[in-house]
Amino acid sequence: LAFRNSLIVFQFAVTSLLLVTSIIMFLQTRYASGRDTGYETSNLLVLSGIERPAAIEREASLRRALEAIPGVSSVAAAMRMPGDNWSNGSGITLENGERVLLRRFSVTETFFDTLEITPIAGRVFSPDFPGDATGGDEHVASRSVVVNRSALNRLGISAPEDAVGVTFETSNGFRSTIVGVVEDMHFKSARREVEETYFWIGPFEYRHIILRLDEGSTPATLKAVDDAWATFMPDLPLVRSFADSAFANYYDQDRRQNWLISASVGFMILIAATGLYGLAALTTDRRAKEIGIRKTVGAQARNIVNLLLWQFSKPIIAANLIAWPLGWWLMSRWLEGFVDRIALTPIPFLMAGVFVLIIGWMTIIGHTLKLARLNPVEVLR
Repeated sequence: LAFRNSLIVFQFAVTSLLLVTSIIMFLQTRYASGRDTGYETSNLLVLSGIERPAAIEREASLRRALEAIPGVSSVAAAMRMPGDNWSNGSGITLENGERVLLRRFSVTETFFDTLEITPIAGRVFSPDFPGDATGGDEHVASRSVVVNRSALNRLGISAPEDAVGVTFETSNGFRSTIVGVVEDMHFKSARREVEETYFWIGPFEYRHIILRLDEGSTPATLKAVDDAWATFMPDLPLVRSFADSAFANYYDQDRRQNWLISASVGFMILIAATGLYGLAALTTDRRAKEIGIRKTVGAQARNIVNLLLWQFSKPIIAANLIAWPLGWWLMSRWLEGFVDRIALTPIPFLMAGVFVLIIGWMTIIGHTLKLARLNPVEVLR
């Protein structure tokens, strides 16, 4: 009987551990998928594959053709979008002579408007300011640049408003002026930190064309987009995706792992419940006379049920007390892999514990009621 109890404890401990893992992975994946990216991802269509020199020469013409398609409200181009982990860094020289490293992010003048990003200080690029694009590919910067909030610390600036008008030098002594600051934007998974970035207008680094589609755009709009690509990029395959889907793809592996763990939970529940059912059946036979004596001296059926439920609950409670510390340690380590993550609280552990306990009660309730309803005269005969 002691071995059976130990086996029940082990089985329910594994079940509780897997259940806690599944709950926390689900909560983190949902949080990471739904977090604020810093821009509006819905109805944002991304066309990828224009980084080849021959394609870059034609991308401006393609963008003009895309702008004329009914159902397309705005078009831009950029170096990076969700699903693309490409990035470049540039050393810049501050006004005090200090050299720092920032990530550079080339965009068109319409980029911020297309992604519906508003500045927190200053302004963003606009076709109304043609001088913003003055510069050159050899300088990897334009005359005007925009920085994100994370870049302020690297630049030694405390308030976004103080960054507007600050200048720095890139290669060949080219001087750029910060005209605006935007909130941090997420283009990678929640496992990656937001990089300190300056945005500049630099066509030779464009890798994606971005389209903001009207709400409720029809398949005809997408067909027109495909036709425009075929016209201007006949030698390149079209790779298009929606930004929100690209973000969801970052967590496909986590979802698959969670489904596997969830299936394991179901399997372990079946095994543990079967073992507990067998233990309850054995207890029914062994304690029948004891229960008959208790009823003879006045014990009520309710008292018998409470007694038996407590007896069968003890190995389940012990299993949770074993599983929880291990689960806390394992999930703390797993969550450390995310920069943006949920807080680890006792709630998922309590949920798992209560669920496992209810499963245990449902498994043994038949045997418990059977013992409680025993006729003491028949048992003690």
